[in-house]
Amino acid sequence: MLRSLIYSLALASTCLAKEITFDWNIGWVTAAPDGVYRQVIGINGKWPLPTIEGTVGDTVTIRVTNNLGSQSTGLHFHGINQVDSQVMDGPSGVTQCPIAPGSQFVYSFQAKKLDAPGAFWYHSHNGGQYPDGLRGPLIVHDPHDPYKGQYDDEILMTTSDWYHTPVPDLIKTMLDTSNTKFLPPIPNSILLNDINQGKMHFKCGKTYKIRFINMGAFASVFFHLQGHTMQVIEVDGSYVQKAPASSIRVAPAQRYTVLVTALPTQDKNYAFVAVADINRDFADEKAQNVYPMNITGFIVYEESRAYPLPYTIGKFTPVLDSELSALSNDVLLPAPTKPIELNFNFGIDGQGIPRTFFNNITYVPQKVPSLFTAFSAGMQNTNPTIYGAVNPFVAHRSDIVQIVINNLDAAIHPFHLHGHQFQVVATGKSGSGSYNGDSSLFHANPPRRDTVTVNANSYAVLRFKADNPGVWLFHCHIEWHVIMGLIATIVEIPEELRGKTIPESHQKACDVQKIPTKGNAAGNVNNLLDLTGANTRPKVPDEG
Repeated sequence: MLRSLIYSLALASTCLAKEITFDWNIGWVTAAPDGVYRQVIGINGKWPLPTIEGTVGDTVTIRVTNNLGSQSTGLHFHGINQVDSQVMDGPSGVTQCPIAPGSQFVYSFQAKKLDAPGAFWYHSHNGGQYPDGLRGPLIVHDPHDPYKGQYDDEILMTTSDWYHTPVPDLIKTMLDTSNTKFLPPIPNSILLNDINQGKMHFKCGKTYKIRFINMGAFASVFFHLQGHTMQVIEVDGSYVQKAPASSIRVAPAQRYTVLVTALPTQDKNYAFVAVADINRDFADEKAQNVYPMNITGFIVYEESRAYPLPYTIGKFTPVLDSELSALSNDVLLPAPTKPIELNFNFGIDGQGIPRTFFNNITYVPQKVPSLFTAFSAGMQNTNPTIYGAVNPFVAHRSDIVQIVINNLDAAIHPFHLHGHQFQVVATGKSGSGSYNGDSSLFHANPPRRDTVTVNANSYAVLRFKADNPGVWLFHCHIEWHVIMGLIATIVEIPEELRGKTIPESHQKACDVQKIPTKGNAAGNVNNLLDLTGANTRPKVPDEG
């Protein structure tokens, strides 16, 4: 049966939480998951990377040593809301300084929030680094799983796109002044569980809980199981009411958990397909969409029988967020008290570099990590100005935050919020234009997730309650668009961040690089409104 490589650890019992501890040496190794050898980022001399696996309430502690030579690093634990541990969220320049080559760092957090069970993943959030291999699954088991007893076994299926060229070289080409069409790097192949083939073993009549995780940088991946129907039960760590699906489209950073019941007889083996969607808009019937990267995997009932031939699908009709409902009957949050509208498009900056923009602003990393500004700015930490050119928005406790994303581009994009699973209140069809304010079709029992796809020339409306103090990024999860600046910053409940201390390893990581940890975006501590010296445009060359 196709399984993840599970890192050796003891799972907590349902009664007693445990501390799961790792010592990770992050460095270069050689691998060829699709047959082409290249240097990739490994852990403790190995790649693929280990799975972090535990149970709700467990504390995860990871001691990191950076042995990448010339590159800094850092880790983000995607989908873990970091309640009371906002300093462990991981994006460099936001909740920490980068981990310099030769330095050590400690992450420690507890997966204790109510909606923490589910499929998550971890990845570098530094310099666009994770497509070079620094990403892996993170599974949080639920002792109170509402679907317990409805499945017999579990299967983990990760997918990602894969590049043969190192990330720094890809970034250099993308951010060249000649790239006037804003083209991202196109992957060379796709992977399933970090190889270029897939197999699942089924036994007649058994039901399987399959977790799909897209750890890619660019391509969404369609999944379809020949002769079998999937029942979606969880998206991005949030339970949903069972929803049948003939196919699912898993965008970069998204996760889908499904139940699949094996057939009652084993007359033959079946195929499943994983198809990379590198098109701008697969739903555009006028477009000449192509699917050059795909894998036909095998659902094996009996090894002695022939494997199926390569399998193709004429048209994908994946399950939509609008077809999903929260299992907990999560009523629509009330009218927003903090509305945020983000209009996304591409453009050329003042240096002639292709960029991405929210509201005509491209994200510029600052001298002081934004969370540390919130810690040290006292009464002025509620003023978005002091955070510099990070596209900041301030929300106060119990605010109902509504984010409207208007996608002015002709392609589908996935958007991710750190620190929350938001309600997907509404999404528009491709070509429907920007949101017009009509709330009559809002979902009465919306699903929650942390990464939503916004259709081409369309919109999405998201809501969450401000109840998790921290500095949280909201960004496109096409990694190349992060590099190009498609990021906004939510400064949430800054009043409760005042005076918090920086952990020792975080402070050392900044000190060794002489990065300031107090004051406004420029590091000014006397006059916080004086942004003299703050970064006002991205560095060139820009590595994230």
